[in-house]
Amino acid sequence: MVGPRDMELQAALDAADAYSSQPDDQASADEWEKWMELQGAASTVAGCVQSVVAGGQLDREAVVEAGLLFDGLHRMGWHREEIAAWGRVRDLLLAR
Repeated sequence: MVGPRDMELQAALDAADAYSSQPDDQASADEWEKWMELQGAASTVAGCVQSVVAGGQLDREAVVEAGLLFDGLHRMGWHREEIAAWGRVRDLLLAR
């Protein structure tokens, strides 16, 4: 059964996933590299959300590692709203 915490977590994931920060064709190689890093971290966190909502165990180490990447990208100024949304998902996961 999906509880209120699961629904909050899924809603936060949906909100974070709704951002589309893919660089355009004119973007630098550095921008593309940052985007690829973000996609990898976001995929890790999304997988952890799905696992937890399905009743599985939380891989805290993977969430923490992804969170460090989000924090680094945030400090570099990468799409702050998007990073903040993924940070919220991370925080909700780690609060479990």
